Amino acid sequence: MKRKAEIDNLKAFLIFMVVLGHCFEFLCGKKGVYGTLRAAIYSFHMPAFVFVSGYLSRYSKKTLPQLTVIYLSTYLIFNTLYALSPWHISPRINIFLPQIVYWYLLSLLFWRIGVPALSGIRFILPLSVMLAVYAGVLPQADRFLSISRTICLLPFFLAGCTITADRIRHMNKALSAVILLGCMGVTLLLNLNGVIPLKMYTYWHSYGSSGVKNLNGMAMRSVMLLLAFVMVACLISLAPSGTYRWSICGKNTMVIYLLHMFPIKVFGSLFKLQAENHSLNIVICILLSAVITGVLSIPVLSRLYNGMTRRIVKFFLPDQRASIMPSMFR
Repeated sequence: MKRKAEIDNLKAFLIFMVVLGHCFEFLCGKKGVYGTLRAAIYSFHMPAFVFVSGYLSRYSKKTLPQLTVIYLSTYLIFNTLYALSPWHISPRINIFLPQIVYWYLLSLLFWRIGVPALSGIRFILPLSVMLAVYAGVLPQADRFLSISRTICLLPFFLAGCTITADRIRHMNKALSAVILLGCMGVTLLLNLNGVIPLKMYTYWHSYGSSGVKNLNGMAMRSVMLLLAFVMVACLISLAPSGTYRWSICGKNTMVIYLLHMFPIKVFGSLFKLQAENHSLNIVICILLSAVITGVLSIPVLSRLYNGMTRRIVKFFLPDQRASIMPSMFR
């Protein structure tokens, strides 16, 4: 598939949002204005990324064994590296409990394996939405093997696999911008008024562990999914089709995704931000996120990653080679 500039630009924006959200979380905290900003970011950035992953998966030339080896090896390597770092989350070494960001590799693998079997089912998209809403009732659906996020974000991957993004591109851009801002405003109001807690936006916790009753949680998640679908459509419509210097960030999202937590943690270890100085902290986080995203997007890092995956695939699958990274991160 010929690269589409608008997809690269959208991915560049989304990976910057990923880095920025983690800067807010690990440098400034999870409460107050920073929690509200994170809720705004989390309300759309991962649903949009999953949609794009589903869209690009249509054009992947990778076989299922290749994808399995690439995703699992990458997950095991980087999840273990982070688990061995001073910033690990408990428990320190447990391959079944993803560290911070590495859940996405497991979810991608499960989606790629499962979606072909699901795609022929009638009304699978609304059924997946119902499953995502119900999943929050189950305390067992949590961090373990990224089960909760795999189920809750499945509708966006399915939508990406089936909905033609080119049709969305024809939406009126001015109207898309107004709708996007309106949805963002609703998200901010819901969080500021304590209607939907921040934990809900991670799709990682049951309703009970998020501090809400099951029926309320199901209603909240339904609203969140609806707003997310609308915002994803608006973002696709608004993505610029030109090529810019920062477009390279959208071409090399995998390396940015894999490595960005390390410089964030190093910066946090060296510099302590004053929690009450909101404006300065927000500016610092934006600038730091831009630097991290830009530096990690340099092509040499992607070439090193590709070289690593080629060697791993060649070792485990001698008759097959991995010439490029998985399509959703291209």
